[in-house]
Amino acid sequence: MAVNISHYLSQLEEMENPYFVTLTLPTCTAKELPERIKYFEATWRKIYKRSHEKRVKEINEKDIRLNGVRSMECTLRPDDMYHYHMHLIVEGKTNAEWLVQKWIKINKRANGEAQDFREINKGEILVVFKFILKSLVNVHNKKEEYRKLDIMFQALNGKRLFSSFGRIKELNKIYY
Repeated sequence: MAVNISHYLSQLEEMENPYFVTLTLPTCTAKELPERIKYFEATWRKIYKRSHEKRVKEINEKDIRLNGVRSMECTLRPDDMYHYHMHLIVEGKTNAEWLVQKWIKINKRANGEAQDFREINKGEILVVFKFILKSLVNVHNKKEEYRKLDIMFQALNGKRLFSSFGRIKELNKIYY
């Protein structure tokens, strides 16, 4: 995480008008989690590709160009449920609004009220780095909690949980 902060923070702080966006779908079961992750990846690629078409003029007659970073998060929920969702920092209100509208249009199960976009100041940009992986579950049985974490980690194995897009330069080195 320190390497990501060191690499990306200065680029994000150069944004003129950063927005924090959360895209989500309803929770899923452990069995559904791997497919949910694949679905998020494919849907993100579809939306990002659409943002780079020659003329996207769906909001305020302005061109859409997505620049920023995205972070995937999986939260453990009671009853063996998992909440996989995406946090992003994007440049500009128009881009953030368009992104949420596209997400809702593509995902008929997405609750419009559960999606969020809000302006953030430069000091709040660090918040996206804490959303890499958050595990919240209230169980008294530690063995059960470890089983749920294992399911989540297996589903996330090999997945890119943090990435940049647009003008934000990607981190080229991989640190283990």
